[in-house]
Amino acid sequence: CQTFMDIVIVVDGSNSIYPWSEVQNFLSNILSKFHISSDQMQVGILQYAEVAVHEWSLKDYQTTQEVVEAAKNISRQEGRETRTAYAIQMA
Repeated sequence: CQTFMDIVIVVDGSNSIYPWSEVQNFLSNILSKFHISSDQMQVGILQYAEVAVHEWSLKDYQTTQEVVEAAKNISRQEGRETRTAYAIQMA
């Protein structure tokens, strides 16, 4: 059945997350299960540590394959602080 939704995933990119490759693998695995298209489901990623940044917005990628490849290329932001509540509010 078709599902219409927008999903924003909030990812901790602080130094407390190690190894970063596991985060990239998790994102790739979960995103590969979605049927992403501009008229059905869109996904955005917000990464945070000391600051929160949009890795990509909902309209940046139009297919599941594009999103999976983008997830594999996210670099860890790093930082000593973890501002989770701020990042969730921003998302």
